[in-house]
Amino acid sequence: MRTEEELGNKEDIAYKKAEYYYTHDYNCAQSVVMAVCNAFAIDIPDEIIKVTSGLGGGVGFSGCICGALNGGAIAIGMFLGPAKASPATSSIARVNKQLADWFEEEYATTCCRQLRRRRPFASKEVKQMCTEITADTAKKVVSIIQQA
Repeated sequence: MRTEEELGNKEDIAYKKAEYYYTHDYNCAQSVVMAVCNAFAIDIPDEIIKVTSGLGGGVGFSGCICGALNGGAIAIGMFLGPAKASPATSSIARVNKQLADWFEEEYATTCCRQLRRRRPFASKEVKQMCTEITADTAKKVVSIIQQA
């Protein structure tokens, strides 16, 4: 069993790494997945960077589901998902619902367009807000994985 300090350290690592990645040209989904990998000291597969590359801005900048939330679901799947297909009622679905419920409670929506209030992605306010959302989500994902 890990101590509270060890658990908190992983969450802090994820938060700081997500901030770093997001402010260094990775999108929100990439930043969350990479930060979670860093928190657990595992190598980041190149495929993960590729797979998550189109999820920024709410899937290809369409403004739909937040890329940080998508990245969180991918990270949870990497660590807790089954190796074979499983029904939607599986434990991984419940864990991802826990993340989605937290996200919606925290930010009142899961929609990128609504989160940024239709402001341009390049605006300073949106960049700062998305950095915080990305870092908070990475931290929450680590917490969820550790509690599973």
